[in-house]
Order: sequence, then C-alpha cells, then structure tokens
Amino acid sequence: MQKKKPQFNKLLKKRKAVKQGSKKNEAEFKAQHSRTKVLNEFASAINLIVRPYAKRFKPGDFYGRVQSRLRRESSDMRVLLLSELDGMEIRERYKLRELCTPPTLIIQKTKSDIEIVMTVDIHVSTDQKRTNCYYFEVILAVWGRDNGYVHSSKKTLWINPEQERPRFTFHFSKPANASDYMICLRLSLGLDNIEIDKMTTQGIMIYKTGSFTKAGSMMLAEKMKVKKERRMQIYKAKMKEEEERIMPDGYLPGSNSLLEGRVRR
Repeated sequence: MQKKKPQFNKLLKKRKAVKQGSKKNEAEFKAQHSRTKVLNEFASAINLIVRPYAKRFKPGDFYGRVQSRLRRESSDMRVLLLSELDGMEIRERYKLRELCTPPTLIIQKTKSDIEIVMTVDIHVSTDQKRTNCYYFEVILAVWGRDNGYVHSSKKTLWINPEQERPRFTFHFSKPANASDYMICLRLSLGLDNIEIDKMTTQGIMIYKTGSFTKAGSMMLAEKMKVKKERRMQIYKAKMKEEEERIMPDGYLPGSNSLLEGRVRR
C-alpha cells in the first residue's frame, strides 16, 4: 500500500502578522533604530580619521570603544558626542600618558586659518628604550555645519630633551563653515633623529574636542556645568555619609591594645 506524501503546506509554520502597536510601529523603537544609525556613522567617521595617523597602532577594538563612549551622551548633537571622546587613548595598552605629560595645546580660528599653539611644558623622558629624541604630531579634524569633514596633520622637528623646552605654532587650512573640531596628539620616540617603529615608543590620543560656533560652545559649557554639579552632589553625599557615622559612647579601661603591647615589651 502506497504511503501518502505529507502535505508540504502543513509542515510550514506560518508567521503571525505583526499587530498594531508592536515594536515595529512604536515611535521609541524607531527613534532607537535611527539613533543607532547616527552613532554607527559617526563612529565610522572617527575611525576613518584616526586610521591613517595611527596605522597599525590602532587596535581592532577602537571602533567599539568609540561607540561605547558615544552612547554615554543622550543627545545626537555632534559637538556633545565629540566631547565624550576627550582624553581617549587610541590604544589602552600603550598609552601616550604613560610616555609623557601631554603638552599644552591651544586652538583658535583666525580670519585666514586655524591656529594651534603647542607648548612642551615637560620634556619627554628618553632614559629608557634606548632613545634620545622625540617629536609630536598634531592631527586636526574639522566638521562643517553639515556632516562633511576634513583632516590633516603636522609634525614638529625632532626635539632634544637636553635643550630648552620648545613652543610650536601650527597653521591649518580653514574649511568653509568650520563648526566642530577634534585634535589628536601623537608622540614618537627616536634614536639620533630616526623613528623607532615599536609600540613601546609611540602613543596617540584624542587630546581635545570643541566647537568654533557660539551655539556649540554654549552647549559644551552647559554640559560641563551639569557634570560639575553632579560631581558636587556625589561629593556632598559622601560627606554626609561621613557625618552620619556613629561615634563611640566611651572606651573601656585597658582597651588600648597598642599601649598594652608596649607595656608587655
């Protein structure tokens, strides 16, 4: 007797139609999806900017770490997102701060260009790793009022730590409608003015971010104010906890173990 073939349609599991009000139709879900796209695109831009200057020094987890920092900021405003990257080391294992105290960088927009003044406050130590000189590279990325951006870099001469501490002025081309910026700082140690291509003699970090516009500067100032107030609240809460500690009502005679120990000796 020939067996009946199973009907193919009965073996298929039918998906239920999405009901109205489900996640696919929720405004919150759509907003989150849109924000994810914004953060992904912005993190990709940061990754592309850093790549040619960090080269093999840039680790594989850099993109993910950038995204993690960006998600700390609830707003999608570019200048506020950028501020979350301030002071970020490109490679956590080989930090620029472990090689030196970063120099002071001051940026300003002039009528003709963008100027960055760098002052080497403390010489980089070259006592280790068989080095006797170093140089800095300043990388500047500038965004326009749209999402377009440009980036370039300039290097100092080799610096001899036995000589006086120098100051450098870098001039960068100013793009039209320059809005927000990011400054990266790279350090490389060398021997007799020749670069040593080792991880242990290099460091690169996102030094500072900011805005050339009045609106952007005001948003950053407000964000810094909120952060300062939050830190103050945490500090006051800790102080209150200290104040609420219970003091002893008194002490039992002969309970000073240190004194007793001294007497026994």
